[in-house]
Amino acid sequence: MVDPELAWYIPAAAQALAGIDLARMRRTPAYSKGFALMRELVGPFADAEQVVLVFDGKGVAAVARGGFRAAPPGGVLLKPGIAALGSLETVAGDSRGGYARDLLARAGEAAGRYPIWFAIRGSATLPLSGNLTNLNRLIGSTVFTTAGIEPAERLAIEAAGICRTAEEARRLEETIRGLVTLLSITKSAAGLKDLTIRNEGTTVRVTMSADASLVGDLGRALGGSR
Repeated sequence: MVDPELAWYIPAAAQALAGIDLARMRRTPAYSKGFALMRELVGPFADAEQVVLVFDGKGVAAVARGGFRAAPPGGVLLKPGIAALGSLETVAGDSRGGYARDLLARAGEAAGRYPIWFAIRGSATLPLSGNLTNLNRLIGSTVFTTAGIEPAERLAIEAAGICRTAEEARRLEETIRGLVTLLSITKSAAGLKDLTIRNEGTTVRVTMSADASLVGDLGRALGGSR
């Protein structure tokens, strides 16, 4: 599940969430190897235990739990141990009508299993650039999209597109398979391995392994709008 202390600050208007369990990451060999990359992604929250990025359709902010006794550089202290970076309107919590229960519920499985996780509404248009803009097309075919990443020598990735109907899931599966075919003849697929696609009724699940640079690309593309 998503850290309850941080969930309280995620407003109902949230369109997408991305979480990093830094406490868990530090116990893995992958963290020390990718330390510079992790510091780049989480900035002044590098010493925190948990970090959640929040996109509300207008901007991106981050809220973190850790040993904060003062505001981190460029951020604010919401209460002892909880700090935020970016637009406070994006992490205003219960004062703006309650937190994003449905999105957090969808995020729960991925957050429980993976140290890096994502949960996105199908109505969201993420502030991505370059080839990553193709993700918005896939996300728009779902009600919710979730994903989890397990760092190792190569990243283990699992993503799920949750659709309204089995027919919508079938069309999403076809779209994904078509994109995979296109990628297979370009350099873009060089870092992707062991890719599988499964249709589970109203959910399409994709698993793969990938080069670690993929997380950096995603983090920079999303974090660039902060």
